[in-house]
Amino acid sequence: MERAYNWRVAQAMKFGQPLVFDMSYEKDMSVREVTDTVKQIVLSESCNRRSTDPFHIHFCNFRDDSLYHRTLVKYYREAWGKLLITVTDQCYTEVFPKDKLIYLTADSPKVMKTFDHHKVYIIGSMVDKPIKTGVSLARAKRLGLDTAALPLDRYLFWNIGSKNLTLDQMMHILLTLKDTGDWKAALEFVPKRKHYGFVNRPLHELKKTINLINAHKLG
Repeated sequence: MERAYNWRVAQAMKFGQPLVFDMSYEKDMSVREVTDTVKQIVLSESCNRRSTDPFHIHFCNFRDDSLYHRTLVKYYREAWGKLLITVTDQCYTEVFPKDKLIYLTADSPKVMKTFDHHKVYIIGSMVDKPIKTGVSLARAKRLGLDTAALPLDRYLFWNIGSKNLTLDQMMHILLTLKDTGDWKAALEFVPKRKHYGFVNRPLHELKKTINLINAHKLG
């Protein structure tokens, strides 16, 4: 199976749709937060490698002397040098045409409607909890890039709290969208604690769920 997985990822490096991880947020995080981010990256890479139609993963703005690098080597050990991904210190704007790039950020005023197989999506490599609101959106604006947010409010009855998701959750969502185009299937990977359910659920079921959650909070 590993041979089959590696063959598919090798094919993706030649013919697959690129997916960028922006590795430029180290200065915004503590050592612990970088470690947590790398754990999510490792999960994302593993998920992608096992997909039937994987992305060609790019780590852009990646420095060899960075904490990202040291922590990734610690996790992968000798496998680090064998990963079928592209690693570069270049910015994604130097690797791809700007009109093909879309920065995915929960702060974007634009809502993603469909998955575009001809675009290159960018994910900020950071944990969702400590980062100040608007950091990735500001970066995308400075670079003159299009941005998009997932249509969480369109499909889910959102609970309180941030709409930022972990990197591996984003990877699951994007892979499902790429394979199926089905938002409902893709958004099954949003943690249930973050929402009350899909908007097409019967109203009486939603009210029951909300009442149970509120009762649990009060209790």
